[in-house]
Amino acid sequence: MDAQIQHLGHLALSLRQMSEWLSRLYIDPLALRTVNQRLHLLQNLEPQRAATDDVPPIVQVDAVWVTLLRPNGKVQRDRKGRTRAVKGRHKVPMMMAMGVWPDSDHREVLLWRLGESESAEEWVAFLELLEAQGIRGAQGLCLIIHDGGVLFHKLRNIAQAISLPEGLTRKQRRQQRRKILKYFRLIWAARCYQTMLQRYLQVVRTYGDTQPEAVATLRRDFRATVTYYVPEAEFPDWERKHLRTTSCLERFNGTIRRRTKVANTYHSGAGLKAMNSQEIRYFHDAQTAP
Repeated sequence: MDAQIQHLGHLALSLRQMSEWLSRLYIDPLALRTVNQRLHLLQNLEPQRAATDDVPPIVQVDAVWVTLLRPNGKVQRDRKGRTRAVKGRHKVPMMMAMGVWPDSDHREVLLWRLGESESAEEWVAFLELLEAQGIRGAQGLCLIIHDGGVLFHKLRNIAQAISLPEGLTRKQRRQQRRKILKYFRLIWAARCYQTMLQRYLQVVRTYGDTQPEAVATLRRDFRATVTYYVPEAEFPDWERKHLRTTSCLERFNGTIRRRTKVANTYHSGAGLKAMNSQEIRYFHDAQTAP
């Protein structure tokens, strides 16, 4: 029965739909409360990763924002006269950390936690939990990547800053913007640091007068977008995709977002954790499958 409940929960069915489906499998009728309780037990099936010597060289961290119902301090009486706490919708981040072993392309969710915000204090507390697992530089950790959006946002902002002449059609504007943006993109496509710098200087000289806003956007915090060249020089066998984005974690988080979108709002943190634990278990099983 638990296996069936786990499977149905993975399909993001409602409790009522799960109960009806179980009855079709000749399982005795289950109250919605019972199904809910069994589903919530999933959070204990995937405990936090214990301290280990198998430390990933790369850790990607990011957060998925979800909607949770929480008491707002008000109370009301239901139809039976019982006093009930009134709940309101609150957006909370589910903070995630994924370890990546680039030599084998193995990935593993190391830690997850419901937070109140994405403040510096929250992230420091989250990273301290990772450190308590033994995930630190002295044990083999080389790089922590957060968000992975620095380069993406840089290119997006450059595209928005490109100035185009009046009178162009929509198609012409798109073609012209892509043509100019191509030279900016080539900066980060360079395989070595020196080539990257040469392309950067060439773009600044070429477009400094005709595209001053785009060049200013390029130069703003530029160094933060090329830090991946340092570990790449030290570990040339590692694929670049592991060094400059959180794409691995983003793909997993995409699954979480789809589940939370179907559910719309979670009535408790326990249900949210159960769903997340289940997706992590499926993800890890897929990693170890032959």
